[in-house]
Amino acid sequence: QLRIDATTKRLLVDASASVSASTSGGFTAYRNASLSNTAVAVKTSAGSLYYYHVENPNASKAYIQFYDVAQASVTVGTTTPTYSFFVPAGGALDTALTVPALFGTALTIAATTTAGGGTAPSTALIVNLGYK
Repeated sequence: QLRIDATTKRLLVDASASVSASTSGGFTAYRNASLSNTAVAVKTSAGSLYYYHVENPNASKAYIQFYDVAQASVTVGTTTPTYSFFVPAGGALDTALTVPALFGTALTIAATTTAGGGTAPSTALIVNLGYK
């Protein structure tokens, strides 16, 4: 337990407090080792994105597209993504969001060579996400 000492104004920790692991309340991990320009459903209902790690093995830049649209309704290159994030050539994009990104309908992803475009990268991207 935490408390503030009224005299010193310091935060005190009760030494008898304990921390234990829990199997509930966390986010769900998602992995895709071959993300290309075909829309993929990560979550088929509303949810929140907490982190993303995207690797781009290509010699040219790529983009990961996030859509707040059901997979069946996404036409990559035509449907406007909610987010388009640049992934450098031979690099990675690694972000833990302090405030989760909210998706009101679904969480769908794809990879392309331009922001909002429809062309597949030469080699598929590797994606890891954490969502609820």
